[in-house]
Amino acid sequence: MGCMNPIYEPNAKLLVLSADSFNHSLPPGSQINHVPWTKIYGDGRVVFVDRDKGDSEISQGHLDAKQISHLFELLQAKGFFGFADGYPAKPGFVGVGADAITAVRRGQPEKQVTCCHGAPLAPRTFQDCFKALLYPQIQPSDVKSYIREPMIPPVDSCRHVRVSYNDDPAAGGTIQFDRNSMSPNEFGDIGMTTLMWCEPHSATYTLLETKHDKRLFSATVPGYSGAKLRLVVFGDPTKPSGGRLLELDDHDAIQNIHWLQAAPQS
Repeated sequence: MGCMNPIYEPNAKLLVLSADSFNHSLPPGSQINHVPWTKIYGDGRVVFVDRDKGDSEISQGHLDAKQISHLFELLQAKGFFGFADGYPAKPGFVGVGADAITAVRRGQPEKQVTCCHGAPLAPRTFQDCFKALLYPQIQPSDVKSYIREPMIPPVDSCRHVRVSYNDDPAAGGTIQFDRNSMSPNEFGDIGMTTLMWCEPHSATYTLLETKHDKRLFSATVPGYSGAKLRLVVFGDPTKPSGGRLLELDDHDAIQNIHWLQAAPQS
């Protein structure tokens, strides 16, 4: 009796096809909680992202054996399994994006090809292979979609902090963090820029102590689970000369200090 799936192994735990994009300086596997564009498993389960919507929404569906076999046949016809493992960017180009395809045929080692955007030696058919693995070119059945819940990063994973309020911190305000090249964004993915601000988060500032021209406030941010935060404001809160954001441990010992500069008065 012939094998039902001669091209690939119908194993539910085996990732047989995938397509993803990333910064070539951060290769696949190094990104925290990153979701590739498409992941197809041997039992037909497919996890994918609609690139028009971005990875804040993840979908899961099913491809039958015929659909998966057709994808392998397309890769074979386009010469994918004869491609080199990587096609670098032009000399001197850094931080450019790259696309990657991974395929695992029955009885064969994993084949992964990474192609930087604008790579001068890239095969013209690479993009044909890549696009064939993306939604809506693939049409899974029984699709269910899930919205990823953002998370607020710990302060120590950020390079910059903004604290905003009107006249008096005790009346309420916001706090804002950046994400940098080695810090996760609100979904846990490593960002690709050196300064990209997250959305401001509402913060409650409660006055704890006043000493000379300094005022100490506790800072409470809904959804934040990092170290305890304390805000120190120098001078008149309506026209502060500067400040500090302190991180405290469970014993209220200072673990880190973030220096704050007063924003120019409008």
